[in-house]
Amino acid sequence: MLQRLLALIAALAAISAVSSSAARADQRVALVIGVAAYDEAEPLLNPVRDAEAVAARFRSLGYETRLFLNASRAEMTAALAALGKGEGALDQAVIYFAGHGVQVDGANDLLPADWAADRPLDETGLSLREIARAAAGAARQTIF
Repeated sequence: MLQRLLALIAALAAISAVSSSAARADQRVALVIGVAAYDEAEPLLNPVRDAEAVAARFRSLGYETRLFLNASRAEMTAALAALGKGEGALDQAVIYFAGHGVQVDGANDLLPADWAADRPLDETGLSLREIARAAAGAARQTIF
C-alpha cells in the first residue's frame, strides 16, 4: 500500500510539473503529519513510518517538506497557520496525514496526539474544513 502511495505521489508531481512549468521548488510545500502515539488510544504501527517515507519522497521531488510526528493540536494548527502565511504565494500545497480520523454528523476531523475523548471534538480535533481553508488560502493548487 505504501508503495502505491509513493507511486501516486510521483505521478501527481509529474503532472503538476508539466501543468506548471514555471513552478520553482521553493513554491511547492508538502506538509506531512504522522500520528501514532495518542494520549488516549493504543499506539498505531504505521503512521510515523508512512509519514517519514512520504516526506522523503516529496523532498526527493524538490518540495520544501515540513514533517511533524506525533503532533499535538497546537502544533498542527501552527503548521497550518505557517502554510497559510503564503496567502496564495505557493504554486502547490500538499497535505498528507497518517493517523486517526473521525466523522461526526457529516464533518470530518483529524485527531492529533493530544486528542481527548472527554472533551468536545471541536476543541481537540482538527476539522478537515479548517485544513482545506488554510491550504486553499496558501496555494493556487492544493492536494490532500
